[in-house]
Amino acid sequence: MMATTNLTLEDGFDVSLVEATLTDEVRRLQFALCQFGRRLQRVSEDIPAGHDFSKLVTSTFGLLGFQLAYAVGQICNPSVFLDDGREYLGEAELCLQELFRELNLDGRDYLCIAKVGPRPYQSHDAVEAAR
Repeated sequence: MMATTNLTLEDGFDVSLVEATLTDEVRRLQFALCQFGRRLQRVSEDIPAGHDFSKLVTSTFGLLGFQLAYAVGQICNPSVFLDDGREYLGEAELCLQELFRELNLDGRDYLCIAKVGPRPYQSHDAVEAAR
């Protein structure tokens, strides 16, 4: 496990510069993901009728690009990344191991990503009562 050290300006580390650079890079990523989604939409429109699987794959990846761009835009606050997202995930009541999970359905493995964001509050008692 790596020890964390709080660096200050005296150490030659400017947090605001890192935050600005990180924010710029995240915005570039968001823009690239949107372009990817748009390009795949056009590719999907050009696929001839009757090629349903090809249309499905390109449409799915296009939508995935848009969804990732939206998600990146939602977490554009660079402080999310500075502590490896621990505080952000803690507010969402998740840990890193819960954010990404492998799921086996009918003998096939899937990588699942938990949606992070507002969700209706459900008390532990309500969950137990539903069982």
